[in-house]
Amino acid sequence: MAKGLPTLIRLRTWELDQKRRRLAELETLKAQLEDAVLDLADTVVKEQAVAARDEEVSFAYGAFAKAAINRRRDLEASIREMAIRVAAAAEEVSIAYQDLKKLEVAQANRVARAKAEFARKEQIRLDDIALEQYRQRQSEG
Repeated sequence: MAKGLPTLIRLRTWELDQKRRRLAELETLKAQLEDAVLDLADTVVKEQAVAARDEEVSFAYGAFAKAAINRRRDLEASIREMAIRVAAAAEEVSIAYQDLKKLEVAQANRVARAKAEFARKEQIRLDDIALEQYRQRQSEG
């Protein structure tokens, strides 16, 4: 698994990036729905003003208002659904991030152990050289 860990980290990084992109898409869709609610509210206000000024148009306002109420209800239901999906996607991002961090910590620990082992072996080698030099000086002197 020593060679597989970097590959697994790359895979988990890619998966995390995909989950982040999906979360961003869902957040964008939710924002668009919220904007649609605001646009609908603006349209209702404008139509109310037109209906108040023009008696011929005012008779059609009732049907418009009913449709606007239904549209707003549908949009708000979609926003609630999207909020649930955003929360679920955010949780998936959080879990994927935690999984990736565990692998990165494991890799960092593995690298640190390898460096420590190398340093230990190098110190043993240097100690052996120093001991050999000491013995040579002792035998010469």
